[in-house]
Amino acid sequence: MDMPSKILNKIKLSPDHLQHAIVITITVLGIAVITAFSYLQILSQQQIRDLSLSHAKLYSETLSKARSLYNSQVIERIKDSNVAISPDHSRHNNAIPLPATFSMLLADSIDLPSVTSRRHRQVAILVDNKGAIDVFAAQAWLAFKNDQKQDYYVFEQVDGVKSLRYASACFMQQGDVLEIIVPLDTTSNAINQIIRQTFILMLLTVFLVTLAIFIIAKRLRRARRSNHRTLAINSRLQRKISQDKQLQEELMDISYTDALTGIANRRYFDQELTKQWHWSMRKERALAVIMFDIDYFKPYNDNYGHPQGDVALRQVAQAMKLSQLRPFDTVCRYGGEEFVLILSETDLTGATIVAKRMCQAVEDLAIMHQHSAVSSVLTISAGVGVIKPDLGNSLDELLSLSDQALYSAKENGRNRVEAIELSEIT
Repeated sequence: MDMPSKILNKIKLSPDHLQHAIVITITVLGIAVITAFSYLQILSQQQIRDLSLSHAKLYSETLSKARSLYNSQVIERIKDSNVAISPDHSRHNNAIPLPATFSMLLADSIDLPSVTSRRHRQVAILVDNKGAIDVFAAQAWLAFKNDQKQDYYVFEQVDGVKSLRYASACFMQQGDVLEIIVPLDTTSNAINQIIRQTFILMLLTVFLVTLAIFIIAKRLRRARRSNHRTLAINSRLQRKISQDKQLQEELMDISYTDALTGIANRRYFDQELTKQWHWSMRKERALAVIMFDIDYFKPYNDNYGHPQGDVALRQVAQAMKLSQLRPFDTVCRYGGEEFVLILSETDLTGATIVAKRMCQAVEDLAIMHQHSAVSSVLTISAGVGVIKPDLGNSLDELLSLSDQALYSAKENGRNRVEAIELSEIT
């Protein structure tokens, strides 16, 4: 039996159950892929926002620290010198920029991809006077007035690009707001590309798993059909073998049964006698054979006819069979009007008693025989031979003893039993 058949027999699924299980499995896989993709999308957007916010904070902190460093290391040292500190320093030969101006120059000089910054001037004045001002800058200023340590940022469209607008409070003393703009599209596109590749890989995995399940299911269905066919063939073969065995037993019974009388025949007798001989030799037990012959059977056939003679043979056979006391003792038709009986573990006395009982059983049938010289009914004569089998004697000697005893019974008047044991001869 192949592997799919073993699996199928082990899990014991019907084709309908198997198909239902496949549909459920594929559906669960599909839902799992869609859920995972949606979760990755949400997670990626959150990661993009967190990453952009982190960049903006770092950018702002860098400018703030640079401004503080510039103020402490440069401005403080040149206060008493002739160097001017001017927001318009580029127009003067002996001037340096203000810290705020320096911060913006530094911001312009920092080359970060897709990150820009701009300074909203005089926000405080414009907010107080309700003048024209950038809405984001105004909201940031108001937020910083409440808490300068709290970041202020929004995610919205800037020039058609979804971006992070992050406000820094580093210029709040001048009434200005520093805005850092970080576009999300570049990072988002890169991450979305990774997600799409992951999604494609997951779809490919689901497809391969589905294909594998389909192939396995197909093989399992094929294996089940093959298994059913095999079982059907095996069932037919078993029935055929059983029928053949029964037929063989019937033929064996026929081959061992005498067609006329219905008892065992000469073939069975020869086989059984050989078996009993070896068994008696191993056990060192006596073995007896009784030969029977119907008295004056030829005159019976000549005067009553052969059909009536066949009836008489059947009656005699059944009477002798019914006279057996042990189930393993079997009367056999030896040939013509002769019968024979094998008696294992039986001595001369016991075998003689059995022989006389059978003779009496036949006589009790009271089958009329007016042409017999010994009785007005059908009778039989019996010869008993007994041997204790060993390597010094043989089956032929046992049969010869029985035949001699039967001959003596006929010579001594018939309708009687004569017995001979091997020890008597020797």
